[in-house]
Amino acid sequence: MLRWVAAFLLLASMGSADGATLAGTVVEDHSGSELVSARVRVRAASGEVVADRDSDSSGRFETPELPPGSYRIEISKRNYLGAWLRVEHPGPPVEARLSRLGVIAGRAVDSAGKPLAKAFVFVLAAEGDAFVPAQARRTGSDGEFRLHGLTPGRYAVGVSRADYQYAQGSAGGVLYPSNAAPEVFEIAGGEVIDQLQVVLPSGPGVVVAGRLEGRQEGARYVVGLTYREQPALGAALSDVKPDGTFELPPVQPGSYELTAGGPTRGHSYRGAILGPERLYGRMSLEVGGQATNDLVVELKPGRRLAAALEYESPEARSVCPASVSVGARLLDSSGIVMSEKKPASEEAPAVFEKLAPGRYWLDAERLPSGCFLLDAPWIDLSEDDAETALTLAAAGRIEGRLLGSDEPQRFPVALGRQGSAEKDESLRLAYPDADGRFVFEALRPGGYRIAARRPEDNGRWVRSDETMFEIDVAGGAATEIDLPAPREEAP
Repeated sequence: MLRWVAAFLLLASMGSADGATLAGTVVEDHSGSELVSARVRVRAASGEVVADRDSDSSGRFETPELPPGSYRIEISKRNYLGAWLRVEHPGPPVEARLSRLGVIAGRAVDSAGKPLAKAFVFVLAAEGDAFVPAQARRTGSDGEFRLHGLTPGRYAVGVSRADYQYAQGSAGGVLYPSNAAPEVFEIAGGEVIDQLQVVLPSGPGVVVAGRLEGRQEGARYVVGLTYREQPALGAALSDVKPDGTFELPPVQPGSYELTAGGPTRGHSYRGAILGPERLYGRMSLEVGGQATNDLVVELKPGRRLAAALEYESPEARSVCPASVSVGARLLDSSGIVMSEKKPASEEAPAVFEKLAPGRYWLDAERLPSGCFLLDAPWIDLSEDDAETALTLAAAGRIEGRLLGSDEPQRFPVALGRQGSAEKDESLRLAYPDADGRFVFEALRPGGYRIAARRPEDNGRWVRSDETMFEIDVAGGAATEIDLPAPREEAP
């Protein structure tokens, strides 16, 4: 299913503009209801804000008189996705359709159906093949929960007796309906997924205990468990005792990965923060299928990661920097906090030393306008060191033509990016000229979906992926497409 990263705007053919003012209406996308007190900012081509208004009780707004030209309209409202659109003024009034943020709600219970009061219910966002923490809330006295403000994307939901990002001494956690086969919910905008019953298995559990070898005397260490099927979900965490032994809170039988790390220099709400001379232990466990009460965990140096920088094309080299700051962030909820930054260039890759075993998300930070990181990768350092490359690309553009209509100006063309994207990559609109030609500029290279529709149609823009065409936008170049005009319905 297509994932929209921001709301969209729909320009409707509602007549000519009122004099030299720019007017329109803000409505909720999935219901069509007018939205009150939405903030409407209008910027000139120079970037200057020339109007700043709130929509009235009927969802309408109107600017002062503006000279002819190109303007960018930015619309925002609490609990809705922001949206923007470029328009040529004077022109028809604007109908802005904002997508409400999603909600996942339900009830958390134990195996006997008893409500879990003050447990943590959380959502993990699906980023490609990985799950990353997104949001967590405590349940009420009756076990009810409501996770709101979810942007378009794919989510799994779960429950733990403690914060999934780790409160000290936490134990237990499960995704709905199971860790082995979690259900992934699609949020496109405005959905309320409710009446879920998330069950946290209860029972005596199995103790995981042992000792560390190779530690520094007097230093502090931490030991955590993650579920092998879902390493973004923590299962248990405990500090190591001064004598080097540890005992984790009891956990249910299953497959786990144990990670030990230290010396620690403190704890944050997300887990343990390690010092510079850090060592790690790693062990796979079948809890319930092997003895887990006398483990010996040997501490060793951490992993090494080298991330080189490369350019997709000569155009990318001209618009992208010669060096960037590369970030590496640990995705696994092993109870260790790890997020580091290193400089990288073509001649000198970013080199990270002493990383904890696990999966890492890589990113290039603060890229200038017109420069993009292609397919921000995650890399697995669970077993060994690794080398990878980050590819920078120049922005692309689409030069299209709408075919099959004598009045192509009537049909707005919408473009939306597939998968994960940046906040400024809204679903964009363009109106063809009299010859049917339209342009989308400054696009992140990659996969998109594109479609034209009749402005008089009611309801949401995206009703089915079957109405959209796939297109791959190359970096630093123009991608051409001939797009069919929507079919006219028979009278």
